[in-house]
Amino acid sequence: MSDIDEFLEDVGVGEFEEAPVKNYYATVADFVDGFLSVNYARPVSAQHTTFRWCPYWWEHAEAIARLEALWTAWEAMRLDPTTGRAAWWRDYCDPTMNALCNAEGPFRACSDTQHQTQPNLPLSPPPHGLFP
Repeated sequence: MSDIDEFLEDVGVGEFEEAPVKNYYATVADFVDGFLSVNYARPVSAQHTTFRWCPYWWEHAEAIARLEALWTAWEAMRLDPTTGRAAWWRDYCDPTMNALCNAEGPFRACSDTQHQTQPNLPLSPPPHGLFP
């Protein structure tokens, strides 16, 4: 070990770990309520056919999975002082919300006054041994 290495070890250089960054929103529900519903506001009504939203989004498994991914991407990208937030809108928010809220998405049978959970995809078990 060199003298410099010993000195650095003596003063504790290299022993510091960055503290994990705390999320701005504690849960995906907080994110949807505090950020998304305010910043991605759209008209929603029983007659609206091109944009669907369900106030019971948390009863749709696909919505939970997509919105959790959207939230975690937002938490990471909000810290980028340059283009992180713009890239989040372009690369994450718009595609996610388009997938969730289009007329064929998981909210297709829902409106601001009606909630309808969609059935799971039909499945047949794969042949034994196909997936080791």
